[in-house]
Amino acid sequence: MRRNLLWSSMLLPSLALPQVWSPLPDFPGTARDDAAAFVIGNDIYVGTGRQVDFGLTADWYRYNTITGSWSEVAALPADGRQYCSSFTWDGKGYLVGGHVNGMPSAEVWTYDPVLDAWEQQGPLPEAMHASTAFVLDDGPHVVTGYLSNDLPSTYHVRSDMASGSWSTLANMPGAPRHRASSFAYGGAGYVLGGADVTSYEFDEVWRFDPMEGTWVARAPLPSGRFRGDAIEAADGGVLIGGASVQFVPTGVHDDVWHYHAASDTWEVLPPFPPGARSNAVIATVNGRIYYGTGSNAVERYRDWWRLDLPVSVHEQDVDLPAPYPNPTSGTLRLEGSLLPSDRKVILMDGNGRAIREWPVSHTSVDLDGVSPGVYVLRIEGGTIRRHPLMIIP
Repeated sequence: MRRNLLWSSMLLPSLALPQVWSPLPDFPGTARDDAAAFVIGNDIYVGTGRQVDFGLTADWYRYNTITGSWSEVAALPADGRQYCSSFTWDGKGYLVGGHVNGMPSAEVWTYDPVLDAWEQQGPLPEAMHASTAFVLDDGPHVVTGYLSNDLPSTYHVRSDMASGSWSTLANMPGAPRHRASSFAYGGAGYVLGGADVTSYEFDEVWRFDPMEGTWVARAPLPSGRFRGDAIEAADGGVLIGGASVQFVPTGVHDDVWHYHAASDTWEVLPPFPPGARSNAVIATVNGRIYYGTGSNAVERYRDWWRLDLPVSVHEQDVDLPAPYPNPTSGTLRLEGSLLPSDRKVILMDGNGRAIREWPVSHTSVDLDGVSPGVYVLRIEGGTIRRHPLMIIP
């Protein structure tokens, strides 16, 4: 009888592919929180925010993810600001709203990387700060935040990028809030957490469907959170850090939570290595997550990190048959005939690196030369069930 000896995580819990944090060159500007960021091509642009002396900044910098280096770009030709929303559209970066000279702003600015220049656009229909933005096929959406009355909201606007006009859409359900987080995944927008006028945190998650124009509640966060940073992932999204008034001594957390959209569940991952962080910036390029700056409520930072997050085992549209024998000393058999013919089987080590690959048509594979240890099999080109594999001497 065939036995899949290593499938149970109760037997070998270390088989799960780890998240990997890598320190990168520090952000070259002053340490700050409440900054903004957007991605154009392989470059991440970071700027504005509040620095150590509580002054507001207007400078901007570009991080090249290919060379791993920073360079200064044109500063915003306007007053310094914080709590802006930001996004990318048609090869340009957008900086929206924010807190300027003690007041919420309706300003909209675009950055052109070819010209290295900023241009002011038509304003928002309402001044907003501490809002959150996500981009869908129908355009960028800006949701919640403080309005010109200095009160949190469930406000929801969308930009018609062709005309440059903004439309007011159905408000997000729930109580008014500020400093929520958001990401786009699967053609929908997700808004996470936030806090009310007393800064009491929410654990709610709301999903906006642009086709239906409706909001639907999804699985709540593991705990209430605001001032965190969220970004899409290959199978859903990730939320890092944030704050809650119930948490002592500083109210700031080091949590990393992974949302699996297919199962509508949250997975708690190991914490952010440097410790508690909120009001940072986050971006993703080619499936890698970049995160840095921010504050722990005591000091501000200018560090910069990359998170390599394996695709979730929860996403399953193809069932990879169990390999055998397992453990193996050199030869592996797999019922590849049950899999789509255009797929490849990949052998990955514990750090997520590809060691070997072969077409699914190969039902017998020679693993000579592969060091003894724990590995994982997956399918290229699909979200599938992974199988742990042990190679022994």
